[in-house]
Amino acid sequence: MKKLSLLILFLSIILLTGCNFLGEEEETTVNVDVSNYIGISTVEDLKSMDINKSYELENDIDLNFEEWTPIGTYQRPFRGNFRGNDYTISNLKITQNYDGYNGLFGNLEGNVENLNIVNFDINFTTDFLANVGGLAGFSSGKITNVFVSGNIDIDSSNSNLYLGLLVGNAQTKLDDLVIAKEFKPNILSDNNASGTIIVSAEDIIYIGGLVGKAYNVKLNNNIINDLAVTVNKADSSSFIGGLIGHNFLYDVKTIEASLSVNKNLVYQNIVKAEFVINNKEDLSLGGLIGYNQNVILKTNFVTTDIEKVAEDRFDGVLASYIGLLVGENWVADIDNNLTINTNIIANFEANNISTISGKLFESEILNSFYYLSEDDLGFDIQGDSVIYADLLTDQFYSDNFSDIDNEFISLIKSILLDE
Repeated sequence: MKKLSLLILFLSIILLTGCNFLGEEEETTVNVDVSNYIGISTVEDLKSMDINKSYELENDIDLNFEEWTPIGTYQRPFRGNFRGNDYTISNLKITQNYDGYNGLFGNLEGNVENLNIVNFDINFTTDFLANVGGLAGFSSGKITNVFVSGNIDIDSSNSNLYLGLLVGNAQTKLDDLVIAKEFKPNILSDNNASGTIIVSAEDIIYIGGLVGKAYNVKLNNNIINDLAVTVNKADSSSFIGGLIGHNFLYDVKTIEASLSVNKNLVYQNIVKAEFVINNKEDLSLGGLIGYNQNVILKTNFVTTDIEKVAEDRFDGVLASYIGLLVGENWVADIDNNLTINTNIIANFEANNISTISGKLFESEILNSFYYLSEDDLGFDIQGDSVIYADLLTDQFYSDNFSDIDNEFISLIKSILLDE
């Protein structure tokens, strides 16, 4: 039933995004320059960018917490590329919902690389759909080596929320894949995010440390460090993960049989996250991903502190699935991951609280490991238990994660174990 509801929701979103619901005129001819880069050195340069040209930062820019209007809208996305050149944009502030697309960029189709966005603050109340991210509310472009840190605080009624510290909603258009007859997922790689996400909502919420919802997206080598997610109120379904809230790969072979699809799309990510959740409806909560479908999860490393989960319940059955790696996992295997839990307080009886995945459907857990700080935390046991001392040794990683290089092993130990 839940899967059917998600399908209906997905089809509704497709219909919504296929129509001009914001009333803007659609552009019939677009010439985008992705070869020539125009220098950006001031706030005014940043505000006046042409959506069909490409740009690069020439120095740091301080937005001074003045109200920021996102670049790119639903009908007029930013299509050019943007190079940060390792410079920093700081103190971005948004206090209203800009037609559902909120971040430095509202709607982003171009590629972004080598950029830092620090101390951003996005805080508003809305009764309309909202895509929210420090870099972009919505993205169908490639994002690499972007660092974001800041705060998202949304109070919402009457519509869905897609929230991520980097991107709210990331997608590869299905039509593009089928027409090209080649599977090229959108890519989010080598990014780093830290900060807080605070939500009160009456409709469905998608919350991820990096991206709220990912659709046909490849995510690798991303680091989520010191993420704190607080859901003060959720009156509908919640999909919450330290990396991704809701992750979905469309089975393109059903409409284009010649397409070859590599489902190994989420790998070698590190997540350190704390969750405080109060929801009254279905919950899918995972240290890495809340809900995952059709995507292999491999060599990911996660530590979680789940302080509280769902005080209240509606009448009837509350379908809540909590996993240290993934809340719900559908139709793709979980292979060679490590999960660590430092604390959990669950003051309700969930359907399943597990060391790897709260719910498994037509999928298997292979060669995965877990560590619990206490023996009696009430988890369903999946995978192989490890002792803390082993997690501090290089030998454990070389024996069990032979594809991981020494530099990445050092990152795992320094972030997850505070070594």
